[in-house]
Amino acid sequence: KPTRYKVDGAWRDFTKRREFYRNAAGDTITAEELLVSHRGPVLVQDGRFVSFRWTAHDPSREIDALIAATRATSVAEFQRAMTSFRTPSQNMLVVDRAGSIGIRSQGTYPVRGPGVNGGYLVDGRSAANDWTGTLPIERYPQAVDPAQGFLVSANQQPVDPAVVPTYLGSHWADPWRAVRLNELLRGDTAVTVETMRRWQTDPLSARARTLVPLLLAAAQDDPSIAPALALLRAWDFRYTLEAQAPVLFEQAARRVARAAWDELVPAGGSNAVGDPSGLALVALLRDSASAWWDDRRTDARETRRAIVVGAIKAAYDSLVTARGPAGPTWAWSKAGGINVNHLLRLPGFSRTALSVTSGNGTVAPASGARRSHGASWRMIVEYANGRRTALAIYPGGQSGNPASARYDDRLEKWRTGVLDTLVVPESLGSVRAERTIASLTLSPR
Repeated sequence: KPTRYKVDGAWRDFTKRREFYRNAAGDTITAEELLVSHRGPVLVQDGRFVSFRWTAHDPSREIDALIAATRATSVAEFQRAMTSFRTPSQNMLVVDRAGSIGIRSQGTYPVRGPGVNGGYLVDGRSAANDWTGTLPIERYPQAVDPAQGFLVSANQQPVDPAVVPTYLGSHWADPWRAVRLNELLRGDTAVTVETMRRWQTDPLSARARTLVPLLLAAAQDDPSIAPALALLRAWDFRYTLEAQAPVLFEQAARRVARAAWDELVPAGGSNAVGDPSGLALVALLRDSASAWWDDRRTDARETRRAIVVGAIKAAYDSLVTARGPAGPTWAWSKAGGINVNHLLRLPGFSRTALSVTSGNGTVAPASGARRSHGASWRMIVEYANGRRTALAIYPGGQSGNPASARYDDRLEKWRTGVLDTLVVPESLGSVRAERTIASLTLSPR
């Protein structure tokens, strides 16, 4: 292994660190000597030495921040307490009993030199590509008591990069859930607990509402797919259990994306090297002249219309083959669903194909190759008249024991959007005796 590396023409010494890998009994299985540059650990990729700087390698005091936050009594105190929370970056929302609300994307955001983007590897031989500092906390994405009266966080990009060009990360979730949540909140200024509960399983998809009109426009009423177009045109973009169009839409959208980004699949491979966002597909569907529509590996010239029509036709025909003519067998309850798998993927201990009013991009999402991605824990907290009320549910049960009646006793409530009332004692003495089954006292040594 090398012992030195060069930066700006000057040699520097690597630091060597020995890492031990142990089994459950604590015995050393193997050991590895790592090289560490001034940026961080060094790996060898494709014959090149690559060093990584990562915020998680820097000292931080997240536990101290979380403990201090439990003692905060206002939005301002909470945000002051969380200033030492450095990694991983988290969108933190807070409300206090006075009715104040706040959000901050709390973490550490490296600052780089002009033209250096943190999303790509850069030339390590130049110190100009190193971090030059970190973003001051006043420039973090944040808001307190906005005029709109509400805040939304659904893993979306926190700021518009056209307005705030500072690099804050990449690979954000598509904005569909945030779009729908903002829409719901703007349309109701007197939100109740029951309203919020219904919204948690709202079936409308802003993604489908955006993409379907683009697909219909690109298809130009092609007569060869008239039944499919009629089904999509009549759809209200809701993933209700009886809806048939979501099944067709999901298959067609996947086929369009696969055909559009086929150049990103390396020769002989099956998976794309890149993963364009849903918004990239929206932009592409709006541009019939884009070079991405044509597969340059063939002599023929593909067009947007041909690809969209072909994708819708293939999706419709495959559904007819698998499920018969369009009708009840195409219902989302039969084709959608979500899987709550055992950690070891044991079929007998898993609960699969659960019918839910969720899809890719709905408020309660349901996606992923195994249909196992979604919103698990649901919670509503109301502060009113000096008291707080909390309701919540999660998929599964409390025992973890497949032989127990409590193993999956919350699952049906979770599937249908029902919430249980939580016991939220103000103090240990306020817990009613009949609710106490056992107690555990932890004392420091």
